[in-house]
Amino acid sequence: MKPFLDELSTVALSLAEGESKLFSPPFYWVCLANGDADFHDNVIFFGFAGKQTDPVLVAKVPRLAQNGWMLKTEYDHLVELWRCIGPEAVKYVPKPHALTSLEERPVLMISYIPGESLTRLSRKSFWGDRGKVAALAKEAARALRDLNRLTETPMGADESLKADFQTKADKFRELFKLAAEEERALAELIKTVNNLFSYRRKTLGNILKKFGQTIQSNKRLEELSGDEIIKIAKQIIP
Repeated sequence: MKPFLDELSTVALSLAEGESKLFSPPFYWVCLANGDADFHDNVIFFGFAGKQTDPVLVAKVPRLAQNGWMLKTEYDHLVELWRCIGPEAVKYVPKPHALTSLEERPVLMISYIPGESLTRLSRKSFWGDRGKVAALAKEAARALRDLNRLTETPMGADESLKADFQTKADKFRELFKLAAEEERALAELIKTVNNLFSYRRKTLGNILKKFGQTIQSNKRLEELSGDEIIKIAKQIIP
């Protein structure tokens, strides 16, 4: 069996975009020494290619193998962001290169983005400086606005809103173990949301009449947020 770092290097050197390999040997790894990390956190490895002084990859390995679902969730979210945003995503989030298993341990491999954790910045030198905090807030707001703009997809005239609540519910089940009563409540909520969407061509007032509810509204489901739809569904559930 190869040493674990050699296994990591094999995966890193196999990464490619189209016909071109992303990296060439030699490849080195440095483990982040963090003795204060929670036992449920990940072990972090920084990957260096050739003579580069900055890392090119980050490999995350959970301390506990059963926490691999956390890496799967992070990988899925990053893949979805890159799908929605496209090449511009490189400015905002790491690129998910691989989710694999080495020596019976799940491994997430993503691109490296330089920076410092805001939670570790000195309270006096950063958070105590109003100018720096204001600049951070403005930059965060701008980046969030850019992300919203890049991920918005206007509906065409021949399109209709689709209910993807089932997908979200399935993901929720992956993240949390539900008791029997909670499972029944979630199943009922899914059923109600799907029933609502079967009348999506009607106004909200007419839809709720089907469920014995009275409300004066000419809005359609397409005009409501996801939270508003869920709130209405909860009101309908007996």
